[in-house]
Amino acid sequence: MPNDDSRKDDPIDFDELDEMPDVVMGENTRVMKVMHEKGVNPQQQTDEDTGEQTEEKVEEPAEITAHTSAEPAPIKEDTSSSVPHLSREQAHLDAMKRADEIVEQPREQEEVSEDTQSNTMKHALSNEDEIPESLTDDDPGVKDELSDVYQKEEENQETQVLKTDSPKEEKLEKPAKSANAGATQQTSGTAPLFEDIKEESEPHDADNDTVAQLIANRKTPMKQKVIAIILAVFVALLLFGGWNVYQGFQPEQTESETVSFTVSSGETMKTITQNLQDQGIIRNAEVAYVYARYKKYDKVIYGQFSLDKSWTLDRIFTTLSDADKANAESASVTIVEGDWAKDAAAKIAKVTNVTSDDLIALWSNKEWIESEMTKYPFLTEDMFKDGVRIYMEGYLAPNTYYFDSDTTAEAVTEKILDQSLAVYQKYADQITASGRSIADIYTMASIIQYEAGSSADDLKNVAGVFYNRLAADMPLQSSVTVCYAIDFDKQSDNWQACEVNSDYDSPYNTYKNKGLPPGPIENAGETAIEAAINPADNDYYYFMADVYGDGTIYYAKTYEEHEANVAKYLNK
Repeated sequence: MPNDDSRKDDPIDFDELDEMPDVVMGENTRVMKVMHEKGVNPQQQTDEDTGEQTEEKVEEPAEITAHTSAEPAPIKEDTSSSVPHLSREQAHLDAMKRADEIVEQPREQEEVSEDTQSNTMKHALSNEDEIPESLTDDDPGVKDELSDVYQKEEENQETQVLKTDSPKEEKLEKPAKSANAGATQQTSGTAPLFEDIKEESEPHDADNDTVAQLIANRKTPMKQKVIAIILAVFVALLLFGGWNVYQGFQPEQTESETVSFTVSSGETMKTITQNLQDQGIIRNAEVAYVYARYKKYDKVIYGQFSLDKSWTLDRIFTTLSDADKANAESASVTIVEGDWAKDAAAKIAKVTNVTSDDLIALWSNKEWIESEMTKYPFLTEDMFKDGVRIYMEGYLAPNTYYFDSDTTAEAVTEKILDQSLAVYQKYADQITASGRSIADIYTMASIIQYEAGSSADDLKNVAGVFYNRLAADMPLQSSVTVCYAIDFDKQSDNWQACEVNSDYDSPYNTYKNKGLPPGPIENAGETAIEAAINPADNDYYYFMADVYGDGTIYYAKTYEEHEANVAKYLNK
């Protein structure tokens, strides 16, 4: 508020004040306006009594009382108006005091204080005078003068209420300070008021908790979404797995179809269930294996069984567990890895009514083989190259088979080809991806099977050597092809005969003819077929086996290295 001394001599335009509403004017101005209406010069009266009135009002209580000075006031001339004279300083002090009391005290005490002050002002004025609206206003002029402060305080309070429901309400409802504390604040002017406002505007710890809670609430939907997605995936996998299990228990087909199934010596339940799936008798080998273990079908009966593709798992395993269901008249024949076709035919002829010549004739019958190509896709036209000795050579999968004593060459051959199909289907996609023909893969597999034996690593390395030679346009120079060419009995352990006949005239002789021979030279196993599809990536061009020692195969990049290995391990 500006200093009163600077405005002491300024004339007051009361006509202009008449046009202003009471709510705009301060309390002191309203009183002076009333005195002006009663014919009293408020400026003169104020100048004469400023000193004395100020001293009296500073010592008196905060309530506004009537003028009780023993000395007659200069304005006693007009006895009809006994309006108390208030200096500007006193009005300012009273206004500040009431402002402090309003902020410090609860709303109930604030209303009582305002009513008391209003009644005191009314009593100070003559009963005949009209009481200005400003003196009965619930919001006295001091609030108008501090309206900006109160408006800021109210905005701060509204903001705090929006942030949290309880902390600021509790602060507003605290009990009023003691009278001594109020007096102490009065002597310091308006500082307590602004300190309280600052105190109200400072953030509370609860606000930080509220903000953290809001952030947590915003994160909650994301967590819920993630959990929902995980649950949905889990349910989907559960349903998918349940559906697969359900399908695994269903028969392979609804129509009855009797097939022959052989359980060979040494096969485990896992191998049996896999063979059942490969031959199209059941749907899911894993489900069948778990079911067999759960139902304790642990007893394995070797032999040949007649099964039906429309049977349930329980009926299939019940049949396979019954020795009486095995064909008592069946005879087992084992084709080993590396057997020639003529060897397999001889074994079958020993236990069946089919002769070896009947089987060799069928295996060399192009028309019959072509009629089986639709059923057995690994049989292709590449089998019929010029110079091929037996067309079915290399396509008779090694395994143990059970044949009826009274059977036919066609039935025997189809049983063997069923097993060959099961092996082929495992690698059909890889063969296609390799870019090589099925006939070339089976031919290479037969050569490396003969050269490297059963070691998977040696099979892959030897395959790498031969593919390196083919890429370099070098002859394979494999002695085992000469052995097949001269029809030497490999069981005699006379491998020197193959080594010394490298000039033997035959399309199978890879010393005289570049590239692969016309067809396979024996019946390779599954491991050799996989090695022919996926050979080792090496830079070897030569190898030799220590036939006098432990059979280790030694590889060489150059012919000089190879000669050194031969001298060291063969010519010692």
